[in-house]
Amino acid sequence: MWNELQQVENCTVFIADDMLGEGPHWDEHRGILSRVDIHAGLLRLCDPATGEQSTQVIETPLGFAIPRRSGGYVMGIGLTIVLTEPDGSRRTLVDLSSLDPYNRFNDAVCDAQGRLWAGTMCSQRPDGFRPSGQAALYRIDPDGSCEQVLEDLTISNGMDWPDASTLMHVDSSRHRIDTYPVTSEGRLGERIPFAQFDPSDGLPDGLTIDDEGCAWVAFFGGGQVRRFDRQGADIARFLLPASCTTSVAFGGHDLEDLFVPTSRHRLSAEQVAQQPLAGSLFRLRPGVRGRVGHRFAG
Repeated sequence: MWNELQQVENCTVFIADDMLGEGPHWDEHRGILSRVDIHAGLLRLCDPATGEQSTQVIETPLGFAIPRRSGGYVMGIGLTIVLTEPDGSRRTLVDLSSLDPYNRFNDAVCDAQGRLWAGTMCSQRPDGFRPSGQAALYRIDPDGSCEQVLEDLTISNGMDWPDASTLMHVDSSRHRIDTYPVTSEGRLGERIPFAQFDPSDGLPDGLTIDDEGCAWVAFFGGGQVRRFDRQGADIARFLLPASCTTSVAFGGHDLEDLFVPTSRHRLSAEQVAQQPLAGSLFRLRPGVRGRVGHRFAG
């Protein structure tokens, strides 16, 4: 358990040792921020009001954990979708393990109907981060039915909803963010480019939408979080003392805290020594509010 807080350049740091901290979600009922440490298979819980942090051992690789309407979490473990109950019991809702031994669930989001949108990533990439086209995006309904809605991906990453009928999606290996119109039945329309990045920026990773409709994106390897307006223009940047910023989520009692988990994954021993806060959780106050995230209805 890590309970130490440290102030760094107008932000709060919740000291932690995440190997690959990801997938932050704010629980507005409990006042708790959850995140996962993917390669350690850990669910991390943080009470930002007190600084208290706790850890639950789940299973590896733990791609995401999103709160359910009924309590507990919907989790992506390997290529399975698992439902956990408040008492700790769990059951498998979807199992795609037979599809590809080198893929795993990565990032996910729920929509207003309580459906889960979960992307995969290919863990075997002989050309580093170049696109391989072996991953996909799936829609999982509360009854457990599962449909592939996007293919030809390599690292399906952050997602959110600019509005109820539009999905914003990060295609990390292609260094771009796209939007897709979504029908009420959960079908995707044609891709609409939103933003394209130079590889030197780092990989676009997790994202969230604020209450003004602007997108906040973490750049893995770039040590920064950026804000984009509705047209995709870069309008604000926040630099952090950890190069592997992975994702973003608004929370706090007023939804004006922006939480940014970080990673030590892929850092050399020398880089870790130079970035002692890598693997910690950062909290910024950017001056805008976020929105309460949707929960899984299953």
